[in-house]
Amino acid sequence: MAQENSKLNVGDVVLVSGHRLAVVRFIGYTDFAQGEWIGVELKGHRDEKYGCDGSSGNKRYFQTKHEKAGLFVKNVNRRI
Repeated sequence: MAQENSKLNVGDVVLVSGHRLAVVRFIGYTDFAQGEWIGVELKGHRDEKYGCDGSSGNKRYFQTKHEKAGLFVKNVNRRI
């Protein structure tokens, strides 16, 4: 069951797809797609296929410690 985005805050620890722990770093609208997005920093993981550093194009939405540790998602599985 997906967590309702309005109950999330930056800094919350969440589970994202693949049962990976992540910290919410951004909640809001982006230039790359319509609707509200959640930017998360994976904890102890990198996503070699879809991961980013918190930016898209030339715009930074959030900062990650490691390259490919960030993801933009539409919802999270649950808040921890």
